[in-house]
Amino acid sequence: MAHIILSEAAVGRTFPPSTSGVTAERFEAVGRIPMLYAAHLAEEACAVALADGAVVAGPKLSGRWLPGRLDITMGEAQVAPGDWITTIARVSDVGDGAHGEELVIDTASQNQRGELFAQARSTFWVAAVLGADPNAGPPIGRPISTPADTKTRPAIFDFVSPTTIEAPSGHKSGESLSRVVPLADAMRGIAGAFSPRFRRLTVDFTKEIFSGITVITHGRRRALGPGTIAVDFEMIARRGERILSDGRAEILE
Repeated sequence: MAHIILSEAAVGRTFPPSTSGVTAERFEAVGRIPMLYAAHLAEEACAVALADGAVVAGPKLSGRWLPGRLDITMGEAQVAPGDWITTIARVSDVGDGAHGEELVIDTASQNQRGELFAQARSTFWVAAVLGADPNAGPPIGRPISTPADTKTRPAIFDFVSPTTIEAPSGHKSGESLSRVVPLADAMRGIAGAFSPRFRRLTVDFTKEIFSGITVITHGRRRALGPGTIAVDFEMIARRGERILSDGRAEILE
């Protein structure tokens, strides 16, 4: 099937590597959770790919990228202040999903010794307006969010973490935020309840998030094997809208 928005010629396109120094301040900012640092690196590398004009099929077509799914697996390398991490992004697929045309980007992060720190697969879908400025307003077409989940959920969870999403430095209250912001909040809640030693994490992003809203992350603990657990989680806004869904974190205890 031909794609109107995305260019199939972009599949296989690899972008220049980006290198990031691990400072003590940045490591503390992610709560000493290596996977959260890996998520930030993947997000930064994906931003470069999403801004590349070769990914979009036509010069008159403007688009607004919306996050779909994230799958991160940690490598054997540890990260600590003083390390240098290099991340490379590659377009691995252009396809059609439930929300429209989808772009899949694979990223891999290595330390200065060439050891794998983390690898991630990020899926984005795009709402577009022909010949329009993507910053002028909401895109025409498919909705940004899925309908609020109204199904009955279990009354008992192994952890519940309510919080208010604050605007990061440089952002105004009420602005749309990066997908890493709600994910970071969920990961800190999980790490505090169980362990920060994430091995793998998968999650769907089902609604655009804005600063200032109150959310609740809750999850259920499941045993996977000796010393390893899985936490199935989701994030719900106070009004019942699902922000993160079908989340699963595999953790070393």
